[in-house]
Amino acid sequence: MELVDFSIYVLLLSHHRASARLAVTTNLQISFLRKAGPGELHCDVEMMKHGRTLSVADARISSAASGRVIAHAQASYYMPRHNEVL
Repeated sequence: MELVDFSIYVLLLSHHRASARLAVTTNLQISFLRKAGPGELHCDVEMMKHGRTLSVADARISSAASGRVIAHAQASYYMPRHNEVL
């Protein structure tokens, strides 16, 4: 889950730049499909919606060795405006 959250946060930074620095994960749902073996993992992320304050992304974690998807996740993030206080 940490890999998904970090990967999507980096994607948010690339889309929204400085306004994504204060992004807050509002929802993260993950489905573990199979056991991960030893070795590298790849996380492919896709931005489904990137609005001014709410973004939704999809992520797939796969094994580098086999290429099989081992987990699928969806997450949404709230990005407060600069003048908002959390």
